[in-house]
Amino acid sequence: MIWEIIAGATALIMVLSGIYLFTHQYEIVFYPTRHSLPSVEEITQTFQLPFELKEVSIFTNDNNTIYLYACLKEEPSKHITLLLFQSNAGTVLDRIEMAKKYYELCDVNFVIAVYRGFDKSTGIPEEVTMANDVEKYFESLESLGVDMNNIVVIGRSIGASMALKLYNKKNCKGLIIENGFTTLLDVGKILMPAISFFPWLIKDKWDNLNEIKQVQKGKRILFCSSGQDEIVPPSMMQHLYDVAHETGKKVRMEKFAKGFHMNLPSFPEYFEKLNKFFEELTKETMEEGIIENQEGQ
Repeated sequence: MIWEIIAGATALIMVLSGIYLFTHQYEIVFYPTRHSLPSVEEITQTFQLPFELKEVSIFTNDNNTIYLYACLKEEPSKHITLLLFQSNAGTVLDRIEMAKKYYELCDVNFVIAVYRGFDKSTGIPEEVTMANDVEKYFESLESLGVDMNNIVVIGRSIGASMALKLYNKKNCKGLIIENGFTTLLDVGKILMPAISFFPWLIKDKWDNLNEIKQVQKGKRILFCSSGQDEIVPPSMMQHLYDVAHETGKKVRMEKFAKGFHMNLPSFPEYFEKLNKFFEELTKETMEEGIIENQEGQ
């Protein structure tokens, strides 16, 4: 009798755990820092920013508010705009020092997307709603006075999923994927091996393999992969690269043998690789303009 009770209790616990995992997956995937931020002026003074920092509030289709923080050049429309989709944790304040590096070492406007539930943003970070948010972020860039035909999107870690979703929906100039995974389930199997027996519990798929197949042929993607990544195996980045190459994208893989999951901006050569990519995009744009002029004559 006692064993039947134990078995029944165990089964009940497993069912309840499964239900909780399915309905609250975002609490396992995302670790947002929720608090009211200092004013833009206070942030500028505290971090001694060499640029004008702007905050853009965005109203979503389901009545939530998300944000962009923009680090702009003096004449924003004359520069590439790099839109960052961050990882699954932290606050925008963690990325301000990094923003200074992009501003100083790359000739770009640098814009940070703040997800639902992070900092002042409201709502819950779930894939079904965040997939719609990517277009809101993109459209809101226009209010900053940037060249909407010169947007490059960068996705770091789970942000690679957001970047890919946007790249497939809007006409972005280029895409940078930094230590992205293949699918959330694949990562889950590594971090929580038992999930292999219950794949249906993964509600939010974050399926980058499928997304990368949908990218138009001929579009450019730069892959930046850390050899010592402690979260996402480098083999996943290689798999994404291979699929992109096989399906006709213009791709390049840059490997950083000593890099970890989140520290690539600490390597000087990282910015050298990014600048090379930006130069290629600019050259391609100029060549396209020459061809259009010749065809119009």
